Amino acid sequence: MFDIRKIQEQTIFEAVKNESNDEMASVIVYGQNQSEVENDPTWVKNSMRRLENRFSPEKVKTIRMNCQCRYAMDEKLKLVQNLY
Repeated sequence: MFDIRKIQEQTIFEAVKNESNDEMASVIVYGQNQSEVENDPTWVKNSMRRLENRFSPEKVKTIRMNCQCRYAMDEKLKLVQNLY
């Protein structure tokens, strides 16, 4: 079975690293206290908060656009437009 959390962590890590460096990517994905495990909903909320607190809105947008979160967004947009 796929570990979706790990996939998301790796994808966000790479997107942040591409705009910054390994250290910043690690802080965004895993937090300052990397030994503390967050449940999935808390991790999503906290990692996005860390991202927004450390980068400009333009950089956040670029990072998010390079994440899996945006996967097939154009196709989804087209589907919604066709429904209306």
